[in-house]
Amino acid sequence: MITRHPNSRSLVIHTTGDLDALRVEHYRQQLRTLIDDEGYRYLIFDLEKTRYINSSALGLLVELHKTIQRLSGSMKLINCDSPVLDIIRQTRLDSVLLGDGPQTPGAHEEKCFDPLHDMMREELLLLAHINEFSGMAFRIDRREDLHKLILESVVDALKARRGVLYELDEATQVLHLAHWVDGQGEGPAPSARAVHLRSDRLESRILEGRDVLWHQLNGKEGPGDRLFHQLGFKTMLAAPIWGRRRRIGLLAVEAGEETDRIVQAA
Repeated sequence: MITRHPNSRSLVIHTTGDLDALRVEHYRQQLRTLIDDEGYRYLIFDLEKTRYINSSALGLLVELHKTIQRLSGSMKLINCDSPVLDIIRQTRLDSVLLGDGPQTPGAHEEKCFDPLHDMMREELLLLAHINEFSGMAFRIDRREDLHKLILESVVDALKARRGVLYELDEATQVLHLAHWVDGQGEGPAPSARAVHLRSDRLESRILEGRDVLWHQLNGKEGPGDRLFHQLGFKTMLAAPIWGRRRRIGLLAVEAGEETDRIVQAA
């Protein structure tokens, strides 16, 4: 049950029973409508009647937390039962969903967690990015805006240093720069704005497959590496973008320190 308080733009979500994938999707559809269409900005989840939450529920909570923060609102969890608190703390999401401090007097905050918990946390955060991106992408009409959303979402989700998205022309012969993100403020060289495909180049190899390619670029320009050296990449994660009938582009990011761990989690 969801209680609305229109004057304060607040929602109180009273959950009942275990929060599994089916219930999560039900809440997601309702809450997205109330947030996006009716302007609610403050969420309170009352979990008094919930004894268990799974990864789908955690993903939804993180997704909503990010959305509400972006809209200058707030979100709180109240009346959490011990099993629910344990799950949130074991996945190290307590700092995101519960605040910085322990919620119960005398609770001991663990300093070291099993690496699996780190992986679970990254997986859930990535799931939240994907859900948030999907909801926004379906409301975009302009191709340029979609290019920007795709690349910036991937760079943000993977904590990459920089990223590039190229659009492939109808003849599948030339890649045209569609969008570029660089946290250091550097742009690609002008010669990298239109790339004519050649069979001996790395970009052609990426476009020929359907998998994600992880590539380490050495200091010297290797066979076929010219484009990515021009962009200043050192460690690269790249993939083709496929439409319904053909390849429509190429996306690549330069890995940051945390990218490898996040990719493993995904």
